[in-house]
Amino acid sequence: MTTNAPRHAGDRIVQNLGAWRYLQFVLVAVIAGGLLNWLTNLPTLAAWLVGLAIGGGYFVLEKWRGVI
Repeated sequence: MTTNAPRHAGDRIVQNLGAWRYLQFVLVAVIAGGLLNWLTNLPTLAAWLVGLAIGGGYFVLEKWRGVI
């Protein structure tokens, strides 16, 4: 059953984000991988894989918390 009650502007914005809300996890992975590549002596592929693991871990944490 749905109601015709007006929704708050914030609710409409969150609903319209759709797939773009997952962009934050990609950005975390890219930033972490880039920083690791730049600041450590890890091989390039290893740094990017660790960054990917950090972004994936962040995604799992937010999923576990029920945010997404």
